[in-house]
Amino acid sequence: MRRLSALVAVFLAGCAATPPDSPTARCDREALADPDVRRELAIAAGANNIITPERQNDINTAIVRARQACLRRAGIVQPGGGVEPVQRPTSLFSSFR
Repeated sequence: MRRLSALVAVFLAGCAATPPDSPTARCDREALADPDVRRELAIAAGANNIITPERQNDINTAIVRARQACLRRAGIVQPGGGVEPVQRPTSLFSSFR
């Protein structure tokens, strides 16, 4: 029983959340304060607080770009190539806007 409880304790320690002072946590906070993200959120808030799937895609893309830029500046992610995040169409007519 002791072995099992020790194993569970080690497993749970490995699943701990990111420390608040880590570079990734700092980049998460910085991404939410990014001007592009703030602009997208302001546009969404101006529309009677109704966030359409298209607007949510724009917000998510801005957050990912800001976070990746911060991680690159911190030296955690290597600059260079990569793949743009997939943006799924939200409706049949979303490509006609």
